[in-house]
Amino acid sequence: MPTYSEIIRQQRKRLPREINWWPSYLYHYTDVHNAVGILEKEWLYDRKTAEAQHLAKTDAASRNVLEVTGDDIKHCARLYMRPLTPTQYYSEGYKPEAARHKDYKETDCPVAIFFLFDAVRTLSYPGVCFLEKGGAGRQIERRCSGEEQFSALNFEKIYHHGPVSDDRSILRYRRTEVLRDDGLPLPGLLRRIVCRSVAEKETLFSILQEQCPARYEQYKDLITAAPAELGTYLFFRHGIFIRSIKLYPDYIHIEFNEAKLRFDQNKDRKGAVPVQFTGTLYWKGNNGSTLACDTYSGSLDYKRHTGANISYRRRLSDHIQLEIRLDGHLVYQNSFDIGSSDILF
Repeated sequence: MPTYSEIIRQQRKRLPREINWWPSYLYHYTDVHNAVGILEKEWLYDRKTAEAQHLAKTDAASRNVLEVTGDDIKHCARLYMRPLTPTQYYSEGYKPEAARHKDYKETDCPVAIFFLFDAVRTLSYPGVCFLEKGGAGRQIERRCSGEEQFSALNFEKIYHHGPVSDDRSILRYRRTEVLRDDGLPLPGLLRRIVCRSVAEKETLFSILQEQCPARYEQYKDLITAAPAELGTYLFFRHGIFIRSIKLYPDYIHIEFNEAKLRFDQNKDRKGAVPVQFTGTLYWKGNNGSTLACDTYSGSLDYKRHTGANISYRRRLSDHIQLEIRLDGHLVYQNSFDIGSSDILF
């Protein structure tokens, strides 16, 4: 009987080069606030525990799907066997309510962060099992465990990439999950934390440093921004998000992702989809105290805008913290020394 390592090696050989790394990892994505909580506790909690202890700040799941998902599944930490799942398609990134799918109106994952777990080590961890076609909804398969049952999974459908044509069952196989009752530890299992952009990596760094500096030092080397060629096979990148922030002597430039990729449930829409933009500059003293703040507000067109500028109204110090929200959702946070080489001339 082949081992987990041998089975995964075989699957990697069968896949195209651009996705042959998929089987090496197991995947959990969440919003940046939840990501910070996971790192702080060094534990991936099950839904029931996270809700009871108020650990989840945002929720990327569909309420309709949760209502028909069994409590036994909600008591499990859940990892996908691949990225780019159907659930991720609808919940990843910020989309204004008018553009969202009707079953995902309440989902909230504006700054999507991926945790990549070592597949061999996680599958070998005590109590871990797997569920072909996933645990969401009513129609679920029985849980399986061990190398023999793992080798029998339909990897061809699980790792299928591209249009599904007439075989709609592929969409369910893409939801195949690895589960463990009561959660999973990060130490020894976590291999990488991947952000969609440099700006979102800066946001994770900023919040983690602010809330848990010890964990920042511990995990900062595992955190990376996905390069363009890899990000395409990990993120859909079809909400609106910030790619980069550039500082100039008189203003700050905010670069968003490509507008043409943004999801809209109404494919025939001709008019704008407004998004409320709010940028806040906190002027900081040398000791980190807030001296004052300036707020910049306006409306963006979700379907069209790819950038925005914030001009300084005044200059109270060389130290600022920038916070950006879209419709009230935090999409960027970072601190700068505008008296140093952070400024582009």
